[in-house]
Amino acid sequence: MEFVLKDGRIVEIRPLQPTDDVFDLCRFINELIEEKSYIAMNEKITPESEAKWLENQIDKMRHDELIDFRAFLDGRCVGGAEARRGKWKERDNVELGIALSKEVRGQGLGRKLLMELIKEVKKKWKPKHIYLSVTEGNEPAKKLYEGLGFKEFARFPEWVNHYGVYKDRIWMEFAIQKNF
Repeated sequence: MEFVLKDGRIVEIRPLQPTDDVFDLCRFINELIEEKSYIAMNEKITPESEAKWLENQIDKMRHDELIDFRAFLDGRCVGGAEARRGKWKERDNVELGIALSKEVRGQGLGRKLLMELIKEVKKKWKPKHIYLSVTEGNEPAKKLYEGLGFKEFARFPEWVNHYGVYKDRIWMEFAIQKNF
């Protein structure tokens, strides 16, 4: 599907594919790490490790454990959003995650990716709970999540070591059942 950013650029949104360019996916993550964004990773990755990650993601998608959408601008990965089913007795719960390149933040893409992901999760898995976490200080992401109907339900104080500063990890649940 195509999505028009607020500035008029067109982004392609589609599921992750086994044929996706490992070097491009690696570049996407490493740029986020370089800018010290709020993703969980803080060490650059190699194309070899990214190839293993891609293979693992595709395997999880085939086994109905994962939904992974990617956003591409001019053929380059600029965003990703995924939904992971819980295991065993937590199988009815789904955790979301999202990351966007700096160049597309504030353009409506995060909202669109999460809305599409939530629609797919509800259709495919009919979960009891949909949740995500955000690191304290990432106010644009928190505002996005709240705008979509996520509500804070737990806070782990000083849980995340964000480049030498301990920050809270805030857990949020999708509380408003909007018709996406």
